[in-house]
Amino acid sequence: MGDLMKDDEKKTKKQLLDELTELRSQNAALKKTTNGNIASELVMQEATRYAESIVETVREPLLILDANLKIISANRNFYTTFKVNPANTIGRFIYDLGNRQWDIPKLRELLENILPKKEVFNGFEVEHTFHNIGHKIMLLNARQIYRADINSKIILLAIEDITERRSIEEKLLLATIVESSKDAIIGESLDGIITSWNKGAEEIYGYTKSEIIGKSISVIVPPRLPDELTDILSKIKLGEAIKSYETIRRRKDGQNIYVSLSVSAVYDAEGRILGASTIARDITERKQLENLLKESEMQYRLLFETANDGIVLLEKSEGKIAHINPSVEKMLGYSAKEVIGNKLQDVGLIIDHGDFQITMKNLNKRGILRYNDVPVKTKSGKQIYADTYLVDKAKFAQCNIRDITERRSKEKEIRLLNEDLEKRILQRTAQLNEANKELASFAYSVSHDLRAPLRGIDGWSLALLEEYGDTLDDQGRKYLQRVRTETQQMGMLIEDLLNLSRITRIEPQLMPIDLTAMASSIANRLQEENPQRNIEFIIQPALRANGDNHLINIVLTNLFDNAVKFTGKQFLPRIEFGKTEVDGGKAFFVRDNGAGFDMAHAPKLFGAFQRLHKSSEFPGTGIGLATVQRIIHRHGGRIWANAQIDQGATFYFTL
Repeated sequence: MGDLMKDDEKKTKKQLLDELTELRSQNAALKKTTNGNIASELVMQEATRYAESIVETVREPLLILDANLKIISANRNFYTTFKVNPANTIGRFIYDLGNRQWDIPKLRELLENILPKKEVFNGFEVEHTFHNIGHKIMLLNARQIYRADINSKIILLAIEDITERRSIEEKLLLATIVESSKDAIIGESLDGIITSWNKGAEEIYGYTKSEIIGKSISVIVPPRLPDELTDILSKIKLGEAIKSYETIRRRKDGQNIYVSLSVSAVYDAEGRILGASTIARDITERKQLENLLKESEMQYRLLFETANDGIVLLEKSEGKIAHINPSVEKMLGYSAKEVIGNKLQDVGLIIDHGDFQITMKNLNKRGILRYNDVPVKTKSGKQIYADTYLVDKAKFAQCNIRDITERRSKEKEIRLLNEDLEKRILQRTAQLNEANKELASFAYSVSHDLRAPLRGIDGWSLALLEEYGDTLDDQGRKYLQRVRTETQQMGMLIEDLLNLSRITRIEPQLMPIDLTAMASSIANRLQEENPQRNIEFIIQPALRANGDNHLINIVLTNLFDNAVKFTGKQFLPRIEFGKTEVDGGKAFFVRDNGAGFDMAHAPKLFGAFQRLHKSSEFPGTGIGLATVQRIIHRHGGRIWANAQIDQGATFYFTL
C-alpha cells in the first residue's frame, strides 16, 4: 500500500478523482452481486480505505459532500489551508462550516445551480475574505458521483488556493503596464528620493533609470517651485491623494514642460506610508493649444471692440442678438441694452427674403451667407445700405455689417465717369488705330523706297572695286568695302523693320500647333547650315499650343537662331526647348549654354535696336527679340529671360 501511495502522489488531481469515481462504481456493483456477502463487504471496506488514501494524497484541499451538501470527508490539506477544526467538520452543512464562513454566494451558485446540471465543472473561481485567514482566491473543481450502494450521489470538491499566484500575476501585469505606459510612473521615498522610473518617465523627462534612481525628485522640479514639492510630500505623509494637479517640470535638456500629476501614498502590509507613487502626463501640447486659444480669444475680443465694421453675435437657435460691438451702436444708433434679446429685423436690418429664421436655417446648412446692398433703417429712421456677411461660429452666428452708403454713392459717380471715359477712350482708340495704320503705311513706304538707293550704292561700290580696284591703294579699297558692309547692314535693318511692320498689321489666326515638330524642323535646318559645329538639340516631345502657325514659327526661329549664334564659342553647344512650371503656371522655354548676359541689362533686352553684345562678336540688327515680344503680346502672353554671363541664357514665353 505504501508503494501504491508513492505512485499516487505522482498522479494528477484529475486522475485521482477519476480513479476514486471508478472505485466507488466498482464497490456499488460488487455489493449488488454479492447480496451482502461478508467477503464483498471486506472488499468494499478495503476499497473505501484505498479511496480515502487517494483523497489524502491530493495536494489541494479536498471535500466530499453528500447530496444535502453535508461534509462526508476532508483531507489534511483542507484543514491546514483553511485552519478548520476536524472535530467540527464531518457531518456539518458546508455553509455552516467555520461559523458560517463558507456561506459564499459564488459557492452556492456552483453547488446548487451549476453542478446539478453537469457532472463535472472545472475552473470555477471564487474570491472570499475569511475571518481567520484573510482574503483568498480559490479555484474550484467539482464532480458529482452516483453511489449505488447508498442509492445517492456524492460531490467531490477540490479547492486550489491561487491567492499567491494571482498576486504574482497582478504584480507582473502591473509591472508590464507600468513599463509600457506612455505616462511617467515614478516611485519616491518620503524624503523625495526616486526609487522607480518607467519607460514613460524616460520619454517625458529624458533621464534613463541608471541616471535618475537614487537622486532627489527635485532634479525634475524647476528651481522656482521648491515649495510645491514640499507641499506635495507633506500631503502624502498625511495620506492625502493629489489628482490631476497641473504644474511645470524640467527635462534633462533644460526644457520646461507642462505635466498633470496624480500622486498617492504607498503603504506597507501594516498600513504604514512608505513613500509616494506619481503618475505624470505630458500636457505641454494641450497647454500650448489652450494658450493659443486664450490669445486668439483676446485678439478676437480686441478685433470685436475696435473693428470698423459692425459685428452682431446671434443665438443660433432663434437668431436673437446676444451682443453687438461699438460700431453697430454708432451705425444704427441703438445701445447694446436696447437690442440684446431682439432679432435683427427689430432693429432695422432687412435680409433679402424677409424671414430671418429661414436665413438661420440656410446658415446652419451652408456655414457662410452673404447679402450685399441690403437696405437698413437706423433708430432715427434714416435709410442706409450695408453689405452683410454671416458666418457660423462654434457658439454663435456672427453677422458683420459694413455701411456702404457713401461708397454706393461714390460708385454711382464713378460709374457715370467711367461711362464718359469709355466713350472718350473709344474715340481716342479709333483715332490711334487710324494713326497707326497711317504710320505703318508710312513706315512700309519709307522702308520700301529706301531699299532701291541702298541697292544702288552697294552695286556701284562693287562695280568701282571690280573695275578700278587696281588703281586704288589698300586704304581706298578698305573704305569702299566698308561702304558696302554698312549699306548691307542698313538693308538688313530695313528688312527687319518691314517684318516688324507686317507683324503689327497681321491679325493672328489661332489654331492647334505641334511645337515639337516645328522646333525639330528649325533645328534640322540649323544643323544643315552649320555642319562644322556639333550642336546638341534637346526637344521635349508632345509640345502643343494654340496660336498663329506663321507667327509662332517666327518666334521659335528667332530664339533658336539667337541660341545658335550665342553658343558660337562653345566647344559642345547645347540648345533645349521644352515646357516647365514657373510661378504656379506653365511656360515654354528655349535654353542654351552660350555667352549669356548681365541681368542688369535685361530691361532693354526686347527693345528695337538694343544690343547687349558688340556686333563684332555677335552680328545682328537688334530687331529680332523686339519682333518676338510683339508676336507673344499679340497672343496674349508674355516673354522674359534669365541668364548669367558665360553661363548661358533661358528665354521663357507663354501663349
